[in-house]
Amino acid sequence: RVALARAPIMRPKLLLADEPTGNLDTASGKVVLELLDDLNDEGLTLVVVTHNPTVARHADRILVLVDGRLTKRLRRDQVKEVITLLGDEEGNSR
Repeated sequence: RVALARAPIMRPKLLLADEPTGNLDTASGKVVLELLDDLNDEGLTLVVVTHNPTVARHADRILVLVDGRLTKRLRRDQVKEVITLLGDEEGNSR
């Protein structure tokens, strides 16, 4: 959380976040997602890498990579397709 709080101090235009909730419990993950949403609402562009469908739901645009290749470009209204690709919140593949 401290690193995330420091990240916008210099007012960057872009923040890269690689699995920002990857090693967090559910409650802490929600706090991080709220912070990222707030930063985005303030105009910060975020590029977030995730395997977590809950995190993917927060995105405006989603790029799906398979074996390092771009396989799909999706908008927020297509997020259900991403959830199917990533699996449900319990980590089960569909």
